[in-house]
Amino acid sequence: MQKTRKRMIILGLILVSLVAAITVLSVLERRLVEEDERRAVLDVPEGWQIILKGENFMSMAEQGDILWGGSRNGVFKIDRLTGELIKKMEFCREVIYVTSVLVDHEGKLWVTHQEGVATWDGKDYNYYSEEDVLPDNRANYVTLDSQNNIWVGTWGGASVYDGNSWRTITEDDGLSDNMVNIIFEDSLGSMWFGSYIIRNNAISILNDGKWQYFTMENGLPNNNVTSFLELKEGSMLVGTGFYNRGGAAIFDYKKGEWTIEKTLDENDGLAGEKVRSLFKDSLGNLWFGSEFDGIAIKDPEGNFTVLTEEEGLSHNEVLSILQDVDGTLWLGTLDGITRLNLDAVRRCSGVDTST
Repeated sequence: MQKTRKRMIILGLILVSLVAAITVLSVLERRLVEEDERRAVLDVPEGWQIILKGENFMSMAEQGDILWGGSRNGVFKIDRLTGELIKKMEFCREVIYVTSVLVDHEGKLWVTHQEGVATWDGKDYNYYSEEDVLPDNRANYVTLDSQNNIWVGTWGGASVYDGNSWRTITEDDGLSDNMVNIIFEDSLGSMWFGSYIIRNNAISILNDGKWQYFTMENGLPNNNVTSFLELKEGSMLVGTGFYNRGGAAIFDYKKGEWTIEKTLDENDGLAGEKVRSLFKDSLGNLWFGSEFDGIAIKDPEGNFTVLTEEEGLSHNEVLSILQDVDGTLWLGTLDGITRLNLDAVRRCSGVDTST
């Protein structure tokens, strides 16, 4: 009798626990549904469009009427004219955690991801990894220089492909750190290498065989480098930050050397301290994407406007920015793409569209 009573008590406790667990799951599910519904009825302004919610777009590239988007879940082919998804690319190998996409001078698509680099020329796929040419499988970035060389930044250095062969640049060759998060060639021919998730050695610049290095010790807002943008020949804008700390730095080229002339933070008009992405649009506006706080737009007169989810962004973290040939602006965020036509871009930057 006593054993039966104990069994009943145990079964009762199990039943209570199951009911509680089901209740908690039901509440969580309801909250998720409510959040989805809230976003579904988001008041998106005229000329705006939200695309592929649920995907985080680290990088985008334009190719004719196609826009390629690189996301944590792979590569998406989007109709540039309508903003509608055409298909998700199916590579022969797993290609996820995509960090950047590029269309080269021959029309070949390059994709960096957690297991190396994948390419697609419209017919065939090809793959590069540390088993053959890369110093590390963890590929962060791909870009094209003025000589049509392909540059790939990895956790183990930078690799460059001239169309025939690969070579690698590491600390032994002059890099301040092997972790290369982003690469950029400026109009003077300088190659900029930015590192991320490190304590020191943030920027390495190679110009005519000479190296320069910048960290917080000589003026950078933060040692984690996220983005490069050339303002004009001899003037560079650099985005930095980690979590909620950082800012932007303006570099000038004088007497054969780069120097930091000014830094920008929230007090100057940025949406948030960490600058996640940078872009200059066809109207001359500078766009500063942040980690948590939306995007700040600086017009040519120096006035700042900040856009957040309240104004219509799909998410406050803006990872990548692209303007296509028609002037449409694409903001890759942590939760989809926010697409603005040219009139919407003008309105956001305070330009009178009636003139």
